[in-house]
Amino acid sequence: MVADGVGAPWELLHDQVEEARRRGQSCEVFVGWCLADGLKWLEASPDVTVRSFMGGNGSRHLVKSPHFNYVPVRFSHLPRALATWLQPYTLLMSARQLGSTWHLGTEAGWIPAAIDNASRVIVRPNPALPPTTAVGEIDLGAHASISDGPTKPPEVISPPVVDDVSRAIAERIVALLPDNAAIQYGPGPIGAACVELLNRPTRIRSGIVSDAVVEAARRGVITGTPVGSYAVGTAPFYAEIADRGWVDRVERTHDHRSLSDDTFFALNTALEIDMSGQVNVENVRGTTVAGLGGHADFAFSAASSRRGLSIVALPSHRGSTPTLVEKLAENVTTQRSDIDIVINENGMADLRGLSDRERARSLSRLWNL
Repeated sequence: MVADGVGAPWELLHDQVEEARRRGQSCEVFVGWCLADGLKWLEASPDVTVRSFMGGNGSRHLVKSPHFNYVPVRFSHLPRALATWLQPYTLLMSARQLGSTWHLGTEAGWIPAAIDNASRVIVRPNPALPPTTAVGEIDLGAHASISDGPTKPPEVISPPVVDDVSRAIAERIVALLPDNAAIQYGPGPIGAACVELLNRPTRIRSGIVSDAVVEAARRGVITGTPVGSYAVGTAPFYAEIADRGWVDRVERTHDHRSLSDDTFFALNTALEIDMSGQVNVENVRGTTVAGLGGHADFAFSAASSRRGLSIVALPSHRGSTPTLVEKLAENVTTQRSDIDIVINENGMADLRGLSDRERARSLSRLWNL
């Protein structure tokens, strides 16, 4: 199992896979969120099988291999999974050494739970990792070993380009937010545009924190300490948030009890939605393109929040293909009962209190069908 995110120890994984090949041994690699190019060298094969619960651009080349398996699991369920059916034999991770102590870098998420449950931990020291987490010193335990070797700074993920459609959608979303709302946003252009357009005091309770949050904080619209499982952005962003405790473990970032007892707004997107309001964020034409992640977690928490809203926002078309379908042919990521509002560039459909027949009519009007 390999710790994920922009600070993932892909060089360490490469060393371990090559060592297994030299010995004529087979291995199974379990990966999480792969954002950029660090995993492009890996090919799934009979000797090196790959499993993933998150996906991402960096692992998309693997998904059509018969030796790759996508495992659907909610992000909030990972601590339980890591203690039971997903208990790792070996965890590969990177960390920054500060004096005699070890600290996580640009992600926390499920990594502390994996450390607690792994039979063996191999750490690749990486002095380029900025200490961004609220986790503090991590106890690697007696089952840990240090593997010195090549490292790289955290992968740079440029802010998404916000097009006119994404901005129009974001404007509709931001108009719904009251003062001091807590929001979750996604990594694409709609989420970035929402944070860029914030114009009243807002708290960040999200799966990610990114450059847009720093800019919003400079404008004075962010209240409290932003919280996310992953830091994702540019090199100046990573330097800016060092020692600020913006990144935390999944037990805190995705905790339904604390999120739902708040004015919590989930600003999710989707690949497609059907006439009943069911959402798919994982598959396109039989190919896995993304993981379930925290989509269902945040939607459920926002739908449970008395003063919040579960919002799904997406363009009406991707190219010439409508994103509204009669019925999902692929997996249902988030059920219709956890979706309050659907927004595209044409307007908004409030699904609360509507029957399936009424939902279909409302969504058809929104898509101009």
